[in-house]
Amino acid sequence: MQSINVQQPSASQRNKATPPNAKKTKLQFDYSPSQDGIDQNLLILLHGLGDSKAPFAKLGQQLKLPQTATLSVQAPEPVPYLEGCYQWFPSFDMLTGDLLTPANPERMKGLLRTRQMMDEMLQHLISDCGFNPSNIFFFGFSQGGTVALDAVCFGKVRNLGGVVSISGYLLEEQRVDRKLGDGYAGYILITQGEKDGTIGSKAEAEKRVRTI
Repeated sequence: MQSINVQQPSASQRNKATPPNAKKTKLQFDYSPSQDGIDQNLLILLHGLGDSKAPFAKLGQQLKLPQTATLSVQAPEPVPYLEGCYQWFPSFDMLTGDLLTPANPERMKGLLRTRQMMDEMLQHLISDCGFNPSNIFFFGFSQGGTVALDAVCFGKVRNLGGVVSISGYLLEEQRVDRKLGDGYAGYILITQGEKDGTIGSKAEAEKRVRTI
């Protein structure tokens, strides 16, 4: 993965990034500037299904990455009947409570809505806040990992720094989706447990990776 950019700063470099404006995006977030006062890089943290931005905001602060601000983003849709729980795209059948399958178009419709909101947020971070696209990195868990991969593979902002996805892959229905231009040229790290009953076996995971 492209290295996080750490440099010996001059006095003029300190606090050079402008904090994001909540009025410029439809997505809720918690932003934390770098603890060393130099916001050279930005790590965007995306939580999993049923979670919220708060735990990942705390994680970002605890990492104490040098010259790196963190942005924990909350999924836009509440999980039905579960207070304080959010999803990046519809996940459950409202009648049965079962997980939606790839055959259900609501999953992809929801992901496309999220993609548009993520594109708008990234444009704000670059144009108004001063972050270089190559210095913006994603860390996503489960459904948040899916959104992170979608952002770099199909989003409008190119040349993003990199992605770490924990137990998150592109949706199966995205295999026929056309990537913009020549696709994403950066580095991607995906990890999962070998006996993950939700994601599937290692062999199934390797098939999913080849679609990226």
